[in-house]
Amino acid sequence: MSSFRYSAFRYLWLGQVTHAAGMWIDMVTIPLIVLSLYESLEQAAINIGLVMFVRTMPHFTLGLFAGVFADNFNRKTLLVVTKIGVVFIQIIFMFVVFMDHLSMTWVYLYTFFRGATMAFDQPARRAMIANVVPQELYTNAMALSMGTVQATRIIAAAGAGWIIALTSGVDRITEADYGFQFPVTIILILYTLAFIFTYLINYSHEVINNEGENKKTIQYVFAELIEGLRFSWSRKDIRAVVIMAACFFLFGMVFMQVFAPLFAKILGIGEKGLGILLSMSGIGGASGAVFLAAVNPNNKRGIWILSSQIALGLSLILFALSVAFDNMMVIYFMAILIGLSQAIIFPLINSVLMKLTPDHLRGRAMGLLSLDRAFVSLGAAIAGPAAAYVGVTNGQILFGVGCVMSGIFLWIFGSTLRKLD
Repeated sequence: MSSFRYSAFRYLWLGQVTHAAGMWIDMVTIPLIVLSLYESLEQAAINIGLVMFVRTMPHFTLGLFAGVFADNFNRKTLLVVTKIGVVFIQIIFMFVVFMDHLSMTWVYLYTFFRGATMAFDQPARRAMIANVVPQELYTNAMALSMGTVQATRIIAAAGAGWIIALTSGVDRITEADYGFQFPVTIILILYTLAFIFTYLINYSHEVINNEGENKKTIQYVFAELIEGLRFSWSRKDIRAVVIMAACFFLFGMVFMQVFAPLFAKILGIGEKGLGILLSMSGIGGASGAVFLAAVNPNNKRGIWILSSQIALGLSLILFALSVAFDNMMVIYFMAILIGLSQAIIFPLINSVLMKLTPDHLRGRAMGLLSLDRAFVSLGAAIAGPAAAYVGVTNGQILFGVGCVMSGIFLWIFGSTLRKLD
């Protein structure tokens, strides 16, 4: 917990705690809204996949440009502006829910604009961590930051399922009806708190980059973007990390948003059960984050990442197979293992990139991870139709196999990644 000694990190962390709590309630609420709008599981599966695709597409189109902004402007200011945008978007969606105008059009619009704000939020926030803690605490701070997302899932995801079930009076996975007013209101409150904590960060660090140039011109922005891409491509170690991240996002990150709600439908466990399922994954994620923060590995991180990728794939496969036995204890245990593996991979990827990249290019390096998050869009676009046409269980097995094979392939042929400290 060494990073908490720094007040700027504490406020940054508190802002992420509240934002992550709202995000996880949102992650439960949106799939349930989609399920409530369709009687057919196949139609719901395709649209849940498309919603995830729409949410992450802005990372592909805006992520790299967001990295340029994070390298050339005050990172706290960027975070505050994005938080204001999040609050404004949530107010509009809350109005739609309260007026009973919910439709897939509104769901797609909401998720797209939320994804756009996240595309600008993440590079600035991750690059900012390197400015508020010393280098030897990068892995510790990143693990605590990412662990926040996992820990809040335990309470927020389960709480969202209970809130929706109790306030609507129906089980929305099996009966179409509206009653999402309370969760969207809570989400707005949490996002407002995230804005307040972010605003309170005492942060004066300014990145001095190409001093004297007009930073407002389109030519300058593209020149900065190209500089970041050239630097990243010229570094074999950074290329290896980015490729690994792409495989992780493609195969390992669609479980919660696509497959988990569909498995809840198959198992008939309702909103409460879906919340508990995501919370079990959160318990694994929080445990992995605490372990990683305590160990704070500063060598052989490439082996850590590759091993966790293979373990994640095996966990996804075993989870899918365990559904056939209809034993919830086994299913929850496998969900814990999934969260545990995910919580180790992503903080390590972030901390390695922070260490390999100089400060004036760090935002663009984090922006590359936003580009990799576009692979979540690709994975979601594949996962929805796969679940519809080959079955939910077989679909997740395919994604688990993808995790395992990509980890083994990069272990054998990616010596740069394997040897990375």
